[in-house]
Amino acid sequence: MTLYRAEAGNAAIAMGTLVRILGALGMQGDLDVVARDDKLGRLLQDEELGPRPSVRKLLRRFDVES
Repeated sequence: MTLYRAEAGNAAIAMGTLVRILGALGMQGDLDVVARDDKLGRLLQDEELGPRPSVRKLLRRFDVES
């Protein structure tokens, strides 16, 4: 079942599991491909977070002088 989820691209697969799968396939050198920054994924994550408060608002919220 874990292998099926990994093949389907399920994000809940542990990194250790991915490393073991790559090792079993003789592809441990491809770990950098798995770890590469996913720019589209980052944009989608940021979109879900909503608008970011300004630095000044954050400083005021935590009573920090700018």
